[in-house]
Amino acid sequence: KDNILVAPADGRILSISTELVPENLTEDKQKKMNKISIFMNVFNVHVNRIPVSGKVIWLKYVPGAFFNASLDKSSKKNERMISKIEIKRDVFVYVVQIAGLVARRIKCELEENQSVNIGDRFGIIRFGSRVDLYIPESFKINSLENQTTIAGETILAEFDNKDVKKWIMKKLPLRSLIPNLFTFISLTFGLTAIKFAIDQKWQISVSLIVFASFLDNI
Repeated sequence: KDNILVAPADGRILSISTELVPENLTEDKQKKMNKISIFMNVFNVHVNRIPVSGKVIWLKYVPGAFFNASLDKSSKKNERMISKIEIKRDVFVYVVQIAGLVARRIKCELEENQSVNIGDRFGIIRFGSRVDLYIPESFKINSLENQTTIAGETILAEFDNKDVKKWIMKKLPLRSLIPNLFTFISLTFGLTAIKFAIDQKWQISVSLIVFASFLDNI
């Protein structure tokens, strides 16, 4: 399926909550997303996997402390690596690798502008760490707190591709659609002018060409 998100890590779901995106955006662009937090204890496999296919468009390493990764404050206080993956145009998820009390090194093998596939291995954090997954609020969560997860296999959430497309259309500003509308209309007039020219109706043809040229320069 291409409409599911799988667990990025082995472990246990600590919490499912709503938080601001883990990216420093301007106030008018700040938005809330659902956050699924997975804790990996020392006995879990600490390989991290891509939760959904898409394109990595932004990476950021954030230095920090090394509190116990099972604590909520570790999401914002601990050393972490943030990966932003674009699923569709303007539809993103964030995967945050968080170092824990024992772990002192996060390995992320991703690069910006890299295409990734669901289930791909992309990094590792050793010994008692955490991964936070931020997803749009419109996505349907299919997981529960305290649930055990397997990286690349456990389905955490799903989304409707049709709904995503509708959401994208709503996000498109009207001013970005108007130029395309004018281009379409001017092209239509230009093709109609050719038809009239073939029929030797020169006056109508010239008028249409002039009007098409006017629209094309708006």
